[in-house]
Formats: sequence, structure tokens, C-alpha cells
Amino acid sequence: MPGADEVRVLWGVYRASPNAWQFPKAIETEGAVTAMDDAMGAMSTSMSPLDSETAGGTHVGKFRIPSKAPLTFAYALHVRRGDDWHVETPARGGHFTVQIGVDRGFAGRLGPSLMADGTINFAVECRGGEYVSLVLVREEREADAGDVKVEEFALDPVVNRSGAVWHAATKDTGDILGYGWRVNGDLGWEQGARVAPDSIMIDPEASRIEFFEPCDKLSAFPRVQTRTGEDVVALSGVPAESATCSGSSRATRPSPGVGGFGMLSVNPATFGHDVDGVKHPGTFLGIAEAAQHFLMLGIKTLVVRHPYALTANRAMSFFAPDPSLAASGDTEDEFKLMVDNLHTVGIRVLIAIDLTLTAEGSDAEPNPISWRGLDNANYYRANGVFNCGNPVAQEHVVRALRHWALAFGVDGFEFVYAETMTQNMDEVVMDAPALPDALAHDPVLSSKALIAAPFDETLLPRSGERGFPHWGRWMESNGQKATAMRYFLSPDADLMMAVAASIAGRPHLFSPFFHGFPGCLSTKRPVRHSINALDAWDAASVASTAASVRAMMLADGIDEGVPTASTVSRAILASILFSSGTPSIPSEALTGDTIDFVRDCLTCRPILGNVLDSGSVGTWHGPSGHTISLDAVRAREQQGDGGPADHFLGRLVSCHAGSLYVAVNPDARPISVTLPGEIPTAGWKLVVDSYTGQVSTGGVDVRDGVVMGKSVSVFVVSG
Repeated sequence: MPGADEVRVLWGVYRASPNAWQFPKAIETEGAVTAMDDAMGAMSTSMSPLDSETAGGTHVGKFRIPSKAPLTFAYALHVRRGDDWHVETPARGGHFTVQIGVDRGFAGRLGPSLMADGTINFAVECRGGEYVSLVLVREEREADAGDVKVEEFALDPVVNRSGAVWHAATKDTGDILGYGWRVNGDLGWEQGARVAPDSIMIDPEASRIEFFEPCDKLSAFPRVQTRTGEDVVALSGVPAESATCSGSSRATRPSPGVGGFGMLSVNPATFGHDVDGVKHPGTFLGIAEAAQHFLMLGIKTLVVRHPYALTANRAMSFFAPDPSLAASGDTEDEFKLMVDNLHTVGIRVLIAIDLTLTAEGSDAEPNPISWRGLDNANYYRANGVFNCGNPVAQEHVVRALRHWALAFGVDGFEFVYAETMTQNMDEVVMDAPALPDALAHDPVLSSKALIAAPFDETLLPRSGERGFPHWGRWMESNGQKATAMRYFLSPDADLMMAVAASIAGRPHLFSPFFHGFPGCLSTKRPVRHSINALDAWDAASVASTAASVRAMMLADGIDEGVPTASTVSRAILASILFSSGTPSIPSEALTGDTIDFVRDCLTCRPILGNVLDSGSVGTWHGPSGHTISLDAVRAREQQGDGGPADHFLGRLVSCHAGSLYVAVNPDARPISVTLPGEIPTAGWKLVVDSYTGQVSTGGVDVRDGVVMGKSVSVFVVSG
């Protein structure tokens, strides 16, 4: 210190808070005069000038700190020049710091990264707080087995912060069980932050979540409920392998091809209890054990619904597989095994994601456990919906999807309630929204299957006239409203129009249309991009409908052709499986008496694909075989003049490969049907009868016939 007559060090140490300095007696100052300076609120230790004319006013002091890391040694310099004392502090911050047991870290990769030098780098994006602490949970090796100890280390806003990213690194000693982040700052909500300093946040970019039994030491960590109803404490997990090699074995894994048929969605928490060969139902391992079952069923794509960490059926992480879905405790390895087993038998693996509501509630009922406590203003809208229109949230989603693709080898993603992805950060619906655009053109994700499954199509651009913005890349599902099921349970003309559009593959969305629409909406899409899905299955409603119909018909003296729960189920499934596009059904619809029917249909469906997926809309016919106008049928029913025959749908599709006629009867009683006259009657063959459950790829010769109540029949004639 040039010109200094005397220099003292004002010091203290801290871990959890830079405002709570401690002064351990165990710290030695090697003979220097040390005393408490009450006026300064710190210990004061004298420094000695060097005995050298060239020292330039250099003073030196030595401190021996035996305390266990991590901690921060904080200090300022108390300098006297003549009679004037003043305190020297850094240009930024109120004191100098020396971090012990913790390195500065870096901001290049968010989340935890196990580095090649044996350190773990922790980095989190946080704009919502002024102070951030890294909280480590370690195995207590000096106490009873199974006990834990919690270490909290306050990061320095100068040393450990790069822009909006806070970071630190510590040596991997093998005893870190998990970690989290504590954020403090302005507790007011005016600036958009939702700081909760009494709680520890899950790292949104941690690739692992660890569950522990609740205890006092972990009381500040999020208390959540598993899918099985168990109360646990959730911690961010540390990686099991180095960041330099993580995911490398799957980054270039070739995915199996997929046909234009055969998608099945499963709930991993409930699947497998009635499937032969599955020893671990309700887990990723159980799905892996069912690979041969899926292969024999005839599917080509499996959609795993919401495999990421949930509590109360809402997301608490988009990065980490849910630990409650692991049979052995090694969640990541079991998920990878599931993907590997399915790839081995030629089945693609997609995951369904809900980017709307999370487990963190809304401002009316806030529950900050991750994104909300770190950066609420960028991750959430005012109503608590995840803000897919914000660039920060968008980048987070892209990183999460890349992680699933590269680290786990998944082949694509289905986005439920996808209409929220079309809004910008101010909730304005955009023709070319940023997140779908980014996913469609991302160098990693653009080669994956991307399926939009909106619930309310009126919230899409141009009121849904051309569907979800797609750039010719996005597939689109119509399954959120379970239209086909509702049509067979309680038919009406409006539902008939919706079912007709689905059966035809919704050509109004997938054919080219260039008048007044931007390229992201007007571009033609292949017919297979139309996902005709049944995403909800209510077996109780099916059984109730069948029982009501049975009672009505028996009361009228009819005891033949009475629908049952099985016949109604098969009809609903047949209307999905024999629509143009790619059929998708839920595993819940596959009971003992429908599995064989679905398997036989999936065997038959590719043979008919040349006709069904030719791109031809076809013509609509009534029971008499004559062409009809669906608009006229709807108008007649709205006027009260309609009857059961007006609910009948007959679709004729023809191309060079032949002709196909799908006859749909959602009413209770059988209907006599005349097959379309423009095709030689002698050429028709019946290939599917959902009422009897019979499926014949070769077909049975027919002329005219009867379509039983609540059933679907499929007829073909070769070209």
C-alpha cells in the first residue's frame, strides 16, 4: 500500500450468507496482533511491511485456516496514512474474497458437469435474485450409516457470476448425494421475481433428480409426492459420467424407420400389470421387458407419456427422468435400457411433453421449487402457464429436448396442449412462433419426429384454419378431444363432421394452400403427418353405453346384434386404425378381448396403406350407396329431420392400387348397406368387421350387407 503508515486486515469467514461473518478461534494469524473491531464488525489483524526498499509499500499477513471447506474468507483493508484511517474495498462488492475448497467454476454449460479433472462444475441461470448459494448434501461418513450433512456456500456476485449465470466448482469426493440452489433478494413481486429464500430450488438443468426420505436436515428442499403417492424430498442429482463423454454413445444412434401406422402411447406408471413377461410393471424396466409384446402387437412407434420428474401429475423438471419410474434406483440406466430394447426390435421411442402447467402453481397458489424461484419473470406467464414465448424458456426447452435425444436416444417428441407454443411472450398468437420454428430447424432436433397435439385448435394461428405452424416438418394430432370415442358413445351431426375429417386425414390441414398464408402454414405435408389419435380411454363410459343400449334393445324385444363393451371398443379402435394418416391408440384400450383385434388390424393396415394414404379425399356415401353431402346431413339434423341413418358414414377412396370403403355405424341398431355402385359389386371383399372382431387380409366376398350397431366394416377391391 504506497504511502501507508499502517495496514490492518478486517476479516471474517462465512458459508451460507455474506452478511453473517463468523470469527472462528481456530484461525491462526501467526503472531500478528488480532482483536475484534466492534466498530467495523470484523476481526482486525495487523500486517507487517516488508523489509525492502523496493517493496513499494507492500504489507504481508499470514492466516492459517484449518476449518473444513467450503467457505469464504472475506476481508477489507483498513489503511492509515498519517492520522487518516479509511477502508479499501474492491471496485465491485463490499469486500475482497478468497474461496476455500471451491473454485470459481464457469458458465459455459448449465447444470452440473463432472469434468475430466475430477471436479464438478455447477452453473445455474438466475435473474430473479441478488444472492445465490450452492447447497450440497453429502453422505455423513463420520456418523451413522445413512445420515447426511448439508453444506451451504454463498456465491460471490463478482467471482461466481457471469451475466445471469451463477457458477462454482468443487472436487468430486464421491460423497455428494445431491444439491440445490438458495436464492435471496427483493421479496417484492413488482419486478416479476418470486424469491423464496426459505426454500432450496431444484436445478432446472440437472439431468438427475434424487428422492430421499424427509428429515430435519433436508427440510428446506422441496417436499414432493411421487407417482405412487409417497412423500419424499427432491434434490438435484450430480452426473454419473464426465461431461466430455456423456451421451456420446447415443448421439449418432440410427433410429429405426417408422411406417404410416402403428403408434401406441403408454403411461409408464401404470403399464405392464397385465402384460405377459413384464416383471416390473409401472417402471421403465417394465416397458423394456415388454419389447417383444409391442413387436407382436404390430406397432412401430411407442410414445412414453411424461417420463420426466413429476409431482401431483405436474412437471418439476423437463430434463430428468422420474426416479419413481425406476425399479432399481438407477433411473437413467433403466430409461436407456428401455430405449435400447425397443430399438433392437425396430420400434421408435417418442416422449410426450406438457409445456403448460408445472408443479410450481400460480401467483394465486405459488409453490416455488425450481424455475419460479430462480427466474419467474422469464419462465411463467401471469396465470402460471409456462411461457414458451419467452426466449429464456425457449432455450431451456431446446436444451432439454436435445438432452433426451443425445443422452437417451429418443426419436421424437409429442407436445400436448401445443397451442401454448404458438404464443409470443405477450400471449399474442403468431403465424411463425419462435419455439416451433427453432425445433423444426434445430441441427439435432429437426431430424426427430415432432408432433403437435393441440387441445383447442381455435387458439392456433388464423383460428386453426391451417393447423399448427409446421414448415412442412411438424406432424399434428387430433387426439386431445377423443372425438371418435364420443361419436360412438353419443353420436350427433357435429361430431360426425369432426370424425369424417379425421377419417379422411384432415386434408384441409395437410394439402397445399397458398392463398394468403405464410410458408410455415401453407406448405403441403405428407398424409402420414396426420396423427389420428385416441389419447383418452374411458372403459367405464364404454361399458355404460353398451349396457344402456342393451337395455333399450331388449326392452324393444331385440336380442340379436346387441352391442357389448367389447364390440363398442373394437368399433372405436377400428375408426382410428382405418383412417388416412398415422393411427395412434392408448395402451389402456388394449384389454384381453381387443388385443388380438388390434394386432390383426395392424397386420392388415399396411396392406391397405397404398389406398388409405394415397392423398385422395374420396367421397362420402349413405347407407343406400349414393354420394351424400355431409353439410346437408348436418343441416337436416339441426332442423330436427335427421334419423339414425344420417349418422352413418361411408367413405370411398380409390387409386391405382384399388378401392377401399369404410362403413361406420355409431347408432345402436344395425343398418342395411348398399356398397357404392361405381365399383363393380362383385369385386368387394369384407376385410374388417369390428362387431365380430374378424379381420381377414384376403377378404371375404360380399355384395351388400348389414353393418351392425356401433360397429365399423372395411371393404376392399383390388385395382
